[in-house]
Amino acid sequence: MAEEKSIQDKAKTPDTVKGVLKQHTKDIVWAVVVALLIRYFVVSAYSIPSGSMESTLLVGDYLFANKFVLGTRVPFTDTKILPFRELKHGDIIIFFHHELNPVKQKDMNGQSHYVVADEASGELKVSRSQRDFVKRCVGLPGDTIELKDKVLYLNGVKQEEEYIQYFDGKNIIRKGSPYYPYYGNRDNFGPVTVPKKGDAFGIKGGEVFLNGVNVATGKAGEQKWFIQRVYGNLLPEGLKKLRETEYGFPQPLLPKDFGPVALKYNAYFMMGDNRDESDDSRFWGFVSSKDIVGTPLIRLWPLPRFRIF
Repeated sequence: MAEEKSIQDKAKTPDTVKGVLKQHTKDIVWAVVVALLIRYFVVSAYSIPSGSMESTLLVGDYLFANKFVLGTRVPFTDTKILPFRELKHGDIIIFFHHELNPVKQKDMNGQSHYVVADEASGELKVSRSQRDFVKRCVGLPGDTIELKDKVLYLNGVKQEEEYIQYFDGKNIIRKGSPYYPYYGNRDNFGPVTVPKKGDAFGIKGGEVFLNGVNVATGKAGEQKWFIQRVYGNLLPEGLKKLRETEYGFPQPLLPKDFGPVALKYNAYFMMGDNRDESDDSRFWGFVSSKDIVGTPLIRLWPLPRFRIF
């Protein structure tokens, strides 16, 4: 009996280098697969790169994101399934932000400048990139968003936002400055209607329409441009273009005519808690539901600021 047991134990034990390596390789592969599945479907780590969410989230904070609470993405698709709950006002959201970046090259003097693809139109060559952003959701599909002297109004109701902060005077840009057309109405903005899935979006004669209504009728020049830019983010990626302005920085170039088309996704309006220093939906438009990753779960670092959201 003792001899038989010894033989069985020996049979169960890898007695060659090949057997040991095979077993360890199998364990490592399974560990990697499980880790990738957890990262894709459950949680991922993110760091805060900018001060747009101060003082709620600071530069250098490390977060674990809950990726399943708002729905799990089916691999290689934009489809989400099994949401635990719907996104709501005030949620802090991690999402993908798609950017068009002007391509720079150096001239004979070693000076960098934007490459102009078409001298007649001023259209720039661009590179496309995707970044992770963290902002607060202030507008849901169908909402009307407006800012009056920095105060947020949601569907006509003034919002009390205890989490926001301002740097009054730090970013004052006076009328006449070359940057005024870009920043002139960050504090007085809208109203804009947040689109929802199925809404008809189109451009006719350079004017933007949502469900047949001109979204910028009667607006002042700078504010009208802002609003058109926000809705222009709904364009398919292939139609998003940039042009170089007389001030040397790029601005969106909307097509003269487009659509109308039925939107495929719900849209959301995101803003940073640090309102005077936040690059958000006021500048680059709505966020599609397909681009939402999840919500913060834990702030892991720094330890004195550890928090479960």
